[in-house]
Amino acid sequence: MKKILIAISLLVVPFVGFSQGLNLIYSFTTYSSAEGNFVEINTSIDASSIEYVKKDNGKYQAALDMTLVVYTDSLCTKALYVEQRSILSPEITSEENRSFASLYDVQKVVLPNGSYPFYLKIRDKNAADKAREVRDIIKMNYKANELAISDIKLVSSYTKTKTPNAFSKNGYDINPYLFESYGIDDKQMIAYAELYNVDKLFGNNKSYVIGVAVEDYNTSKAVADIGKRTKAKTKSLETIFETIDISNLKKGYYNLVVEVRDSNNLLYADKKYAFLKDGNAFEAPVALDDDTYLDNITDPLALIDDIESLAPIANKTERNFIDKEVKGKSTEELRNFLYSYWGANYPDNPKEGYSEYHKRAKYVSQHFATPTKKGYYTDMGRIYMIYGQPDNIIDERFKQTTAMRSQTPAELSTDPEVRSNNNISFTYLPYQMWRYDRTAFGETNRTFVFYAPMNDVREYRLLHSNAKGEPTTLFWERVLSRNNLPEYTEGEAGIQFKRGY
Repeated sequence: MKKILIAISLLVVPFVGFSQGLNLIYSFTTYSSAEGNFVEINTSIDASSIEYVKKDNGKYQAALDMTLVVYTDSLCTKALYVEQRSILSPEITSEENRSFASLYDVQKVVLPNGSYPFYLKIRDKNAADKAREVRDIIKMNYKANELAISDIKLVSSYTKTKTPNAFSKNGYDINPYLFESYGIDDKQMIAYAELYNVDKLFGNNKSYVIGVAVEDYNTSKAVADIGKRTKAKTKSLETIFETIDISNLKKGYYNLVVEVRDSNNLLYADKKYAFLKDGNAFEAPVALDDDTYLDNITDPLALIDDIESLAPIANKTERNFIDKEVKGKSTEELRNFLYSYWGANYPDNPKEGYSEYHKRAKYVSQHFATPTKKGYYTDMGRIYMIYGQPDNIIDERFKQTTAMRSQTPAELSTDPEVRSNNNISFTYLPYQMWRYDRTAFGETNRTFVFYAPMNDVREYRLLHSNAKGEPTTLFWERVLSRNNLPEYTEGEAGIQFKRGY
């Protein structure tokens, strides 16, 4: 563990304020490099929220104390990295207007693969009551010689590098855009990302395609005429620096998507970054003819249940509200959230949207809830809330079978038929397969495999799916067979998955 680089400077950037204390925003992105995997933590502090003190030379300067701790365990009992230091702002004259300026800090810390809670505290030395604390989790997962995409970094502005510094990346000095939203008047967004080990996958100097696109957050459908695809030649490190026109992007929630595809347009990897176009995530809904469909719900627990049931389809901002804020809100605030949500997502008939989803949530609560989980927090409940009733269900409990012949991936792609091999017999763990002929996202013939890891059929876990954005497990049938099925060997469950019955 080591810190690579620290820098602070005075930048002119837009800012979001808080009611008390220091005003700050932050983000972090993870990367891989020859020196090891590292996280880049970016913090921007509103200069107008800091106390500046006059110095002997007649100029003014602010002073901050910063503490950063990275932990190895979820209980935050063992620190892997600790740093405490002071930060001095650039000196300014009394005549300078600092109302729209920010202090920007970037730190890069090397971390091995793993999950790391971290704690960041910044305190104004000249005003003891002004401090801010941040707690979050860094997840690092870059494997040697495997294709990977770094986190996506949004960029506010950039210039060509004259002298390498803390803000330099591949020949440019990059000022980050730390927000997750763009205003209605914003015309473009700039994205930066890195690709690793593309040559290890496709071979040296081979052609492949880099895609940068914008998709609807809730449906995963690409927004037409935004983004582009670029042909490239493989190498160990590829940088993506793309400016995207969002001037015609309507108000709503979206994903910025970076993709790696082969020359035949097959998708091998993607990375997404959720963002909002145009302002407040919870602004008041547009007045409608019937805007009283929730007024008869007076029990705050019922409203909370309605809001929590949105967790499977909520975007990042809404999910944060559901997870961290919902239980502290008044009945009126809970209703306003629901009115805003359904008014934004079903503007033509929010009452119908709410009613249909409420029926689905009721069904999920009755059929998939466990003694410790509400139905929509289980894997089956989540999938049902998103995709609805499956077109076909295969329900197998302790199915006995014999293994089929081993095949390499190449053989399986050219010869999908399998031949019996009676040398191995075993019993699968209990499982269900849900088949959808067509999903709401435009995909066809999508299947979800659920199983009971401890033979406990009260709650099935999602093991594998071929639906976009859902978990995939390479040797899922081997897991289902209690590891009795060799790799690249197919059994009856594998045949069911391909056929759908």
